[in-house]
Amino acid sequence: MGKAQKLIGKTMLHPQLGKVEVLSLEPNSRTRVIIKVVQRAKGWDEQQQRYLPVKTIKPNLTKEGKEIGKTIHYKKYSNNHSQYGHEDVCHIDELKEFNG
Repeated sequence: MGKAQKLIGKTMLHPQLGKVEVLSLEPNSRTRVIIKVVQRAKGWDEQQQRYLPVKTIKPNLTKEGKEIGKTIHYKKYSNNHSQYGHEDVCHIDELKEFNG
């Protein structure tokens, strides 16, 4: 039983995707596995089942740099909202043990 075989069914950490679950080995490969993203991006509200907008307050400045008021901006927190449930293939060296 290889190193990749032992990871199947475990929850691991991927550097770009966050918390992922190892589903299976990639066909004809010993070191590549199929993963599924199981952690939602920051800003997810479990009760409302949606991402909450983030409120940022930015100052309005004159050409001289004096503040003449503030503007409230709303934006979504993260641009990887669609990553939840995403399946991908990665090398086992990219994954780290998840302690949680």
